[in-house]
Amino acid sequence: MLRSGKNAQSHSVEPKTVVIIGANGFIGRHLSKGLVSAGYNVTGVSKSRPESVEFTDFLEGYNYELCAFDDVIAKSQVVIFSAGKLRPSSPFDFEVVSSEAGNVLGIARKCAEFGVEKFVMTSSGGTIYGHPDVVPVSEKMPARPINAYGYMHSIVENGLRVISNQSELKTVSLRVGNVYGPGQTSRLGQGLIPVIFEKVRTSQKLDIRGDGTEMRDYIFIHDLVDCYAKVIENTPSYMCYNVGSEVGVSINGVVAQIEQVLGKTVERQFTEIIHGAPGFDVILDCSRARYDLGWKPQYSFEQGLKTYLGHIEDNPQGQGLSV
Repeated sequence: MLRSGKNAQSHSVEPKTVVIIGANGFIGRHLSKGLVSAGYNVTGVSKSRPESVEFTDFLEGYNYELCAFDDVIAKSQVVIFSAGKLRPSSPFDFEVVSSEAGNVLGIARKCAEFGVEKFVMTSSGGTIYGHPDVVPVSEKMPARPINAYGYMHSIVENGLRVISNQSELKTVSLRVGNVYGPGQTSRLGQGLIPVIFEKVRTSQKLDIRGDGTEMRDYIFIHDLVDCYAKVIENTPSYMCYNVGSEVGVSINGVVAQIEQVLGKTVERQFTEIIHGAPGFDVILDCSRARYDLGWKPQYSFEQGLKTYLGHIEDNPQGQGLSV
């Protein structure tokens, strides 16, 4: 969550109007609630409206050609895109990838036409680099995605660079690690951690592809929201930033820590990786965000898991879909 002080919207100036596309998604709900509490005028755009957020305005649906959508964009200073149908596990379908990328770039073009100050894209630090040669991986490393999800984000980032160079619009892509936290649910296929939580909590067998030693960078949702706020309030010098914890945790390590937090163990079944590259590590170097935006994560992996567990215990039926 946003902290008081440097991240909060100043009361001495007119509050910025921020449009969040995907406002009822996992990231979108947290981001909407955090920015509203910090004093921003927040307009949500999503298929449905989250009950827990007091938006200044809300547009239901994803028809970006509607005049109402143009009006929303024209009144904003910042537009954040955190939506889409693709997942890291999605099969490669060029028409779907093209459609998803086209939607994002079409909205960014509207932002440029209407004089919006910033367009912020939720990109993927976990997939855009593919199989990196070295870790931790910095933004200077080439984007070499090996799945549809990462490929779509690489297309969008290149398109945003063109739009930014041909207009006054400032575009920023946040290459986010494996985000987790309250409100994330295994039923919607949102990340590894809620799936493992549910398996351990209900004593179900856990299938692990490979030997479980590959490492990923996990970032707690409140730290991610803080980074968005830094981008909104500062003048970023770069077009993309890695946003992670800079700490690698293996799948086996995630399971072990969740077992420790829950006080239970789970039966593991390791399966052979049939498709795709063998196990590899993706750990993000976030020094660019640290030095240019003044941002750094505050939650350790253990602290994040305990906070997530507390929320699940308070919302046992839905794993805390509302935040």
